[in-house]
Amino acid sequence: MRARPMRLLVSAATLYFLAVALLHPSSTSFDGLSFLRSVRAGWIDPGHALYTPVLAAVEAATGRWLDPLGSARLCSALGGTLAFVLLWRRLEQGGLAQRSAGLVASLLSASILVWQEAGSVEPTTWTLASLLVARSAAERHARASGPGALLVAGACAAAALGFHLVSVCALPWLVRGAWPRDGRWPRATLVALAAALILPACALLRWRAQLAGFVGYWGGHALELDEHAAQAGAHLV
Repeated sequence: MRARPMRLLVSAATLYFLAVALLHPSSTSFDGLSFLRSVRAGWIDPGHALYTPVLAAVEAATGRWLDPLGSARLCSALGGTLAFVLLWRRLEQGGLAQRSAGLVASLLSASILVWQEAGSVEPTTWTLASLLVARSAAERHARASGPGALLVAGACAAAALGFHLVSVCALPWLVRGAWPRDGRWPRATLVALAAALILPACALLRWRAQLAGFVGYWGGHALELDEHAAQAGAHLV
């Protein structure tokens, strides 16, 4: 990329970050406060196993200048800016001119959901950034099958799951993106994939009790959704 187009991207990303950091487009929610309490208590939140340690690291790095809420919002703003850049570059790689790609990325990043999440205490922006990197790595594997790109895609997918469990819904999208164009999976890739699955399998066996509590935690949310749906249906009737 030439210097001038690169300056445009860097300038736009800097303006986006400053806008989010200065305007604070989202109020602090109950979930956000629970994340902050988890950091203070040293507790890993089920379903967001990576997000709490990341918040703790950002708070430790910026605690001299910012309070815990400010550090957490800075974390989300950084994730939102990274997602903005990744989306812009992805659109360019898809064939859009740089200014057109920047316009589309700006509109999506300024949409209500992404804009508010970028200023909140939530893992959404980092989840989105992780999924974008994972999909790009998956597509590189599809073009030239090899274990390297697949392992990068798997690591980024695992990071997205660590930020928010809902990322499991994106796994079919990632698998489809990684599927070799000729339909043939090299033996080295299959061996690397099998080896990469050994560690999670051992972890599941080692922490069976924690897994049961984890499933119970998210099962409670599913029951709450069922109750809310039933109440909404009753009101509609």
